[in-house]
Amino acid sequence: MTNPIKNAEEEVRDWAKQKASEIEQLKKQEVYRREFLSNISHEFKTPLFAIQGYIENLQDGMMQDDPVMAQQFLEKAAKNIDRLTFLINDLDEITKLETGQISINMQKFDLAELSSRP
Repeated sequence: MTNPIKNAEEEVRDWAKQKASEIEQLKKQEVYRREFLSNISHEFKTPLFAIQGYIENLQDGMMQDDPVMAQQFLEKAAKNIDRLTFLINDLDEITKLETGQISINMQKFDLAELSSRP
C-alpha cells in the first residue's frame, strides 16, 4: 500500500534538491557575469583612454608643433577606434546568440589537422 504523505514528502525533497541545484547554477552564472562585465569594462577603457590621450595632445597644440607626430597620434587613435568597434560588434554577436537571433553551428573536427594547416 502506498503512503501518500511519504510520496508527497519525497516529491518535495526532490523538488527542493532540484531548486537548490538551479540556485547554485544561477550563482555560478552570476559570478561569470560579473567577471565578464569587469573584463569587458577593462577592454573598453584601454582604447578609450588611449584615444583620450592622443586627442588631448592634439588639442594642446601638437598639430602646429609637430605635424608628423600629430599624424601618428591620429593614426593610433583611429586604430583604437577600430578596436572599440570590434569589441562592440563582438558584444552585438553575443547578444544575438543569447537571444536566439543567430545560432551556433557546432561540428566535430580534428584539432591536430587544423593546427597543422599552413
